[in-house]
Amino acid sequence: MKITNAKVFDVQNKCFDTRTVYTDRTVFSEKSADDISVDLKGKIIVPGFIDMHLHGACGADFLDASYDSLSKIASFLAKNGVTSFSPASMTVSKDELIRAFSNAKKFKCSEGESSLEGIYVEGPFISEKKSGAQKIECILKPDRKFIDDLDSASGGLVRTVVIAPESDGAMDFIKEYKNKYNLSLGHSSCDYKTALLSMNAGITQLTHSFNAMSPINHRAPGPVLAAFDSANVFAELICDGTHIHDAVIRMMFNLFTDRLIMISDSMMATGLDDGEYSLGGQAVFVKDHVARLHDGTIAGSVSTLYDCFIHTVKKANIKIEDALIACTKNPALKLGIFDKVGSIDISKRADFIVLNDDLSINSVCLRGKFIS
Repeated sequence: MKITNAKVFDVQNKCFDTRTVYTDRTVFSEKSADDISVDLKGKIIVPGFIDMHLHGACGADFLDASYDSLSKIASFLAKNGVTSFSPASMTVSKDELIRAFSNAKKFKCSEGESSLEGIYVEGPFISEKKSGAQKIECILKPDRKFIDDLDSASGGLVRTVVIAPESDGAMDFIKEYKNKYNLSLGHSSCDYKTALLSMNAGITQLTHSFNAMSPINHRAPGPVLAAFDSANVFAELICDGTHIHDAVIRMMFNLFTDRLIMISDSMMATGLDDGEYSLGGQAVFVKDHVARLHDGTIAGSVSTLYDCFIHTVKKANIKIEDALIACTKNPALKLGIFDKVGSIDISKRADFIVLNDDLSINSVCLRGKFIS
């Protein structure tokens, strides 16, 4: 396919260039493999978005341990510009996790479905003090056999593991697994010093920064500023307008520059009306675009990653180039898939979004085929 007159986002230089893009079957190429030509008449092309932390959408959840649920999520994401994803678990029983991870091992994306690029293990190695919407009774100390069994059940799909570094045995666990998984500090009450020690030991990410972790204080700066002081640590942010104030979104983009990862943390209610749903076996009530447990605790989001991108650019006033990096290149780097997705470069998978001038989605191309 030959795509002409497109304003193409250049991830490496963080700019837009008007140029022609070619695809050969499922990848970007130097020339077209067929006679198909598409004139975009000045529309914008950006790499397909990568959501590395979400739980579900459109009535389905990763923990359903159902092939149909994963298929439904993957289809919904693709239509909304997310062409690669890493579904997240919750703090539930080991048997439930084994079933969900085994189901992911079987999943093969069909035409029109986003690619599953690993699993995000959010719990059970977290703190009771910062459990958030997680089940306290299922929280465990870091357990080598537990994570090995999950990874084995998934066929090696585990990519990210969340750790509260103040937990007993956490530092040893971090040192042992730092070269195998992307280890992320999350659901933690640790202080700046402990966070910094964990980052020196092998933590390279923050799980939904500020949410379920110690805040910034001028005498107790907490894990966010420990991450800022650690050059190799990336910070996730839920930019849905509910989890993080717009002023804090601006602060984080200024602090972390090219180390920010936008996530949706979406739950099964995403794409549906207000009402009662579930997350990790707990009842969740959605009202006015906010999901909460019965005690008022915010429980995941009901926004897509694309919704978060629009909010970040149009409400928080972040430069579109910076917001795009946080939705494409950075999650690809942390998932270890930047060699095949995350930018519009030759030999990478031909996943991209065509945007109108107002940034609304015009169409989505998935593995070299337009699906919308």
